[in-house]
Amino acid sequence: MMIDNQSVREEVKQIFTEYLKKHGHRKTPERYAILDTIYSLDGHFDIETLYTLMEEKENFRVSRATLYNTIILLLNANLVIKHQFGTSSQYEKCYNRETHHHLICTQCGRVSEFVNEELQHVIEHTRVGRFNMSHYSLYMYGICSRCERANKRKMTNKLQNSKK
Repeated sequence: MMIDNQSVREEVKQIFTEYLKKHGHRKTPERYAILDTIYSLDGHFDIETLYTLMEEKENFRVSRATLYNTIILLLNANLVIKHQFGTSSQYEKCYNRETHHHLICTQCGRVSEFVNEELQHVIEHTRVGRFNMSHYSLYMYGICSRCERANKRKMTNKLQNSKK
């Protein structure tokens, strides 16, 4: 069941407030602005992207240290998830999100999301010894279609040039 974006933003604000209160952290305007910005985004982001968004679009200047510290709080509150795509740390909102999987191009680094209910069902119903799974991530690595076409063009051009 999908809830409209404004309702989700109110719910995550409440969850975050309860988390901060329970763990003795201050409830600062910067932390709430960061949370709101993240929950207005679609897809993945890194700290630099978030920094730029906060500065340019939200007209709310925060330090990178504040961003990093707030991201840690949001990770601990289970409102954001961290992905390690190669050497890049990427984040995404995770509250009230549909389970999805990731395709990562090893050539250009592009990350795409896809949903496959059959695959999801198999993974979620797999028993692994004495282990109770709470959630999972699936990353599939390969070459995206854009890079594949570019590689074929390069190969064709090399062949044509070698025949001359």
